[in-house]
Amino acid sequence: MTTMTRTYPTLADCPVDNVKGNPVLVRVDYNLPMDGDRLLEGNEGNLRIEMSLPTLERLIEMQPSRLVLMTHLGDPDKLAKKTGRPREEFLAALDTEKVARRLSELWGKPVQFHGDIATPITGEGIYFLQNTRFDPREKKNDPGYAALLAAHAQGGIFVNDAFGAAHRAHASNAGVVPLFQGRSYIGLLMQRELEMLSPLLLPPQQSVALIGGLKIADKIDTITFLAEHYGTVLVGGAMVYAFLAAQEKPIGAAIVPPEEREKAQELIGTYGLRVVGIDGGKIVLPTDGVFGTGSAKAPQYTRSAGIETIEGNEYFFDIGEETRSQYAGIILPAEMAVWNGPMGLVEYEPFRGGTDAMVLAMAACEGISVAGGGETTTAEQQAELEKKIPKVGTKGGFSHVSTGGGATLAYLTGKELPSLAAFGQQ
Repeated sequence: MTTMTRTYPTLADCPVDNVKGNPVLVRVDYNLPMDGDRLLEGNEGNLRIEMSLPTLERLIEMQPSRLVLMTHLGDPDKLAKKTGRPREEFLAALDTEKVARRLSELWGKPVQFHGDIATPITGEGIYFLQNTRFDPREKKNDPGYAALLAAHAQGGIFVNDAFGAAHRAHASNAGVVPLFQGRSYIGLLMQRELEMLSPLLLPPQQSVALIGGLKIADKIDTITFLAEHYGTVLVGGAMVYAFLAAQEKPIGAAIVPPEEREKAQELIGTYGLRVVGIDGGKIVLPTDGVFGTGSAKAPQYTRSAGIETIEGNEYFFDIGEETRSQYAGIILPAEMAVWNGPMGLVEYEPFRGGTDAMVLAMAACEGISVAGGGETTTAEQQAELEKKIPKVGTKGGFSHVSTGGGATLAYLTGKELPSLAAFGQQ
C-alpha cells in the first residue's frame, strides 16, 4: 500500500508460496490493559486481540507450517525506574502466557506458549512467545536479539501488525525486518490504520484538531504539525494550564514548568489565539471550566465558572458547558476532524462531561472524524457512549478509532513511523 510518505508491502503482495508450508513470525500489539497482574475482561481487555484476528485468519488460510506470535506486555524497566524496585519483581505479572490463553479463548484455536525465546521453535501449529521486553536488548533494537526472534521462522516471512508499537524501532518490529530478506509485510490491521490516517496528513481547508491530555511537551511535535496544517486547534485537558500561564493568566493551584510555558508561548506566537466567533489565529482555548480541589487521584468538585475565575486552591478538571458548545459548533461542520486526548479527568464522573460531549460532536461531524489514543475515554464511557452513537465506520459514527495512542501522535507529526522505516532496509 502507498501512504503519503512511501509504499509498504501488504499481505496482498505476498505470494502464497512464501507462506504455504513455511513458518510465519507475526508482531502483534497485545499490550493489553491490566488490573495488577490480571488482564481486564470485556471489550477493553479483548479489543486489540479481536482487531488482529483478520490478519491471523488470512495467514492461516495461506497454510503456514507454524504461526509464531510475539508482543510486549507492559515495561519492566519503566516500572523498576518508577518504583525503585528490581525489574525482576515485575516479570511474573507481565508474563505473556496469560495473553496466549486469552488469544486461544477468543480465536477458538489452540495456542502453545513458548517461554524460552532463545530456543528456536521447530514444531507445527500456533505459538506465542514470552514478553519481548523481558530481554533488555528488545528496546535497544539489538541485532543479536532480533536474530533470536527471527530464528523461530527461519525460511519464512515476517508480518508487522503492531500499529500500537509502530512509533518504536525495537528488535521485534524493526530489527527482524532485514533478516527476512525482502519477505516482510504489514498486516491487515496495520494496513487499515495507515489507510485511515494517511488522509489526515493533507487536511482540507475546513479542518479541526482537538487535543487534550497532560503536557504540551508530550505532544509538541504533533501540536505543531496540526497547527501548521489544520484550520483550527481546540485545546483541552491539563495542557490548558500552559497556555494560560503563557498569557500570565490565573492557573489556580497548578504548577507549570518554565519549559511548558515557553512552548505554549512559542505556539501562540507562531499560530495565534482565536476567540470563537471572531477571526484570529488557529488556537482556541476554553472559556470556562469545571473546577475542583484535592488532586488528580482524589478530586473534589467545587464549581463550574469562567476559566479566568479559577481560585488559588482550585484545579481545572474539565472543560465547561460554554466551551463544549463552542467546540461542538466548530467540529460539526468540519470537513475533517481529528482528536487525541481527553478533555478532563475522565476517570471521575463529575469531570467527564466535556469528553462525553466531544465524543458526540466528533461522531456527528459532517466530514471525516478520527480519534486516536487509548487514553481519550475510559472503558465505562465507551460502553455508555456506544448506546448513543452509531458503530464506527457507519453514518453518524466515527470514521475511524485508532488502536494506537503514541503511534497515532507520532504519525501526526508527518514523519515516517520508525518500525515502518525498517522496510526500506529489506
